[in-house]
Amino acid sequence: MNSEPAEHAEATERRVKSYNLPTELAEYVERKAGRRGASAYISNLIAADRHRDLVRQELAEFGYTGDMEITDEGRARARRRLNRHAASKAARAQQQAA
Repeated sequence: MNSEPAEHAEATERRVKSYNLPTELAEYVERKAGRRGASAYISNLIAADRHRDLVRQELAEFGYTGDMEITDEGRARARRRLNRHAASKAARAQQQAA
């Protein structure tokens, strides 16, 4: 395993573990990881997943549950709104440049 620190890993202590992956996934990891190595790539994926879990937990603690829970539909709605805003901003900038 590669011992390079992961970009987002906070801990400096390392534990050597071995996990089995289906060949197709192992090859995918190796292609995606490139020179940084599979360990760093996998560490970054796990750190990002842990971060998402912590964010969800904090949101739940602040009452974002039930009807206010963040859903795929809600994320899609927010993404569409952000895209419309970005397109509108670009159109204004283009009009000002003309």
